[in-house]
Amino acid sequence: MASARDNSFPPDYDEYYRYRDEKLSEFGLKAFGQIESLCDKYRNPFPEWPSFYDPKQGFLDKLAKIEEMDRRRSQVNETLMSTIPPL
Repeated sequence: MASARDNSFPPDYDEYYRYRDEKLSEFGLKAFGQIESLCDKYRNPFPEWPSFYDPKQGFLDKLAKIEEMDRRRSQVNETLMSTIPPL
């Protein structure tokens, strides 16, 4: 995270928050897998959340949003580079 912070710039520090969101979502999915594994192994009931909150889906949605933003950024960069005449 330190390098993301060092390569992030005002006014919004997008790079830092994108990196943080991505890594914490990946970490959350790993933790969710551990919860599932432990509940299965020790036959404990799976934790219940309110119907409006699905943490696993929230992590997956965040990662999908980041992937979509990266795809769009790549398209914009390709379009921009294609407008630059060759040397």
